[in-house]
Amino acid sequence: MKKYPVFLLYCLICAAAFGGANGNGTVRFTGESFKRHMQGLAAAADRIYWSHTDRLAVTDTAGSYIKLVEADHHHGDICINGGKLYAAVNKGKFNRESGAENFVYVYDLDLNLLEVVPIDFMPQGLGVIEFSDGSFYLGGGALKDAKTFKIYKCSKDFKLEKIFEIPAYDSELGVQTICSCDGFFWFGCYMRSGKEFLWKLDKNLRVLGRFNNFAALGISRMPAESDRLIIGRTKKGESGLFDTAEISRLEPK
Repeated sequence: MKKYPVFLLYCLICAAAFGGANGNGTVRFTGESFKRHMQGLAAAADRIYWSHTDRLAVTDTAGSYIKLVEADHHHGDICINGGKLYAAVNKGKFNRESGAENFVYVYDLDLNLLEVVPIDFMPQGLGVIEFSDGSFYLGGGALKDAKTFKIYKCSKDFKLEKIFEIPAYDSELGVQTICSCDGFFWFGCYMRSGKEFLWKLDKNLRVLGRFNNFAALGISRMPAESDRLIIGRTKKGESGLFDTAEISRLEPK
């Protein structure tokens, strides 16, 4: 949820894991630049979806653009369920006592907007979304110096079912990305310490471990690969800042 200069989309992938050539490879997404940084990503069998604050993009797994659409500010994390793409959106303020204007935007997989669902129970702002075991999990901002941040478990029609309090440790601005993979939840957070950005949690959202992989810009499960994540990253290139998506096994460092 921080601002960055203009950058291009750049993707570092393990091609063998995603249906490409054998071995590791680098794919550079060309033809687009973004004024705002990656907020989330979601992988389907033959596509990758990207959220960029005020843009949504879909590419094939080789990095070729299929479609790019403008999106209302602030589009955050995204997830796929039941043939639809769900985006966490806050048109108001983050990390405040009040002022958030939260919605879930629902798209088909060709990025046509189908529905906008208001969310009225998240005062610090909606920024992340995931679907797991029949429920949606929503999260986002947190008050400055808060000892915990909240994750909201919801029904398929976004009725609130349960609120989880997650220890904040030395994170800031709550949780940035969330993914369910290999029987666990994975959180990406900004950390004041500059380390332990990637968190592993059990199904009851108890923190099991924290790792140094930077994962605050996007996490997605690999399609048909229960033991792999795509972790969105930003790396500086000669022309500025570039988005990357790095496919890695669940062997966090």
